[in-house]
Amino acid sequence: MSALVEDFDRQAGDVGRGEAFMRACRFELRHLRGLRSTWILVAVVLVLCLLSGGGAYLSADGAGHVRAADLETALTWTPALAQICFIGFYLMVLGTGPVSAELVRGGARTTWLTVGGRSVAYWSKCVVGVLMGVAVAAAGVVVEAGAAMVSFVVAGVEQPQWLDLAAPVGRLLLWVACWMLWCTAVSALIRNRVGPVLVLCLVPLLGERVVGMLLGKVPGVDLSGVGEWLPFTLGRSMMVDMSAMATEERNFFGLFLGTDVPAGPAAAGFVAYTALVAVAAFVVYRRRSG
Repeated sequence: MSALVEDFDRQAGDVGRGEAFMRACRFELRHLRGLRSTWILVAVVLVLCLLSGGGAYLSADGAGHVRAADLETALTWTPALAQICFIGFYLMVLGTGPVSAELVRGGARTTWLTVGGRSVAYWSKCVVGVLMGVAVAAAGVVVEAGAAMVSFVVAGVEQPQWLDLAAPVGRLLLWVACWMLWCTAVSALIRNRVGPVLVLCLVPLLGERVVGMLLGKVPGVDLSGVGEWLPFTLGRSMMVDMSAMATEERNFFGLFLGTDVPAGPAAAGFVAYTALVAVAAFVVYRRRSG
């Protein structure tokens, strides 16, 4: 039995590593597609995007102009006010479920036997989760932007410069990809259905704020700046580019973000944290008994 759950690089037969990995990805994708909850989640996200886009004309001023910043906030799911891109709460179901359900219900060993080992199972879950999350987020952006265009035409509002929103949307998709990896990794680290959800909800919203505050009170050493470089603080900062903001607006958003790190370095830091957590979770997942 133990020989069957070794890493896929030790598989017998003519199946190569690439083919084994592709089979595992197709297995995970079929599993997600077969769940009713997946399609309910996708429908909820798209309906919310449709409603948000349809009401975008309400943010127009008296001259019939809509600020690009307002559209950016809507398209990226209010990252400053919600502390994370709000779509993350919905995508959490796709990110945590495949790992948590198997480990809690004892089905992980069956998956390892099916796909060829712990390693290929973990990384296939990561890849499929990322692709699903990015696909849902991208579809939501398309639906919301399309609904906004129609609402502007009907309301007689001038169309904004849509190409100016390409960079924020790109950062959103990168954030979603990292978020899905966080969901999978935390689920592998915490063998529980509720634990990963609590961690992913409380740490970005409250945990990092408390840690930053406590670090600033350490006697004899100035650690007040460390809080600006915590993972989800950087995630917020990468989503809100404050470089072109006026001073008052920058100070206002700085209170919500908890940092003034530019979007570029913040994105690099968030990706680096994500990679570290994903690898750490992989090490733990390989030692799971199933």
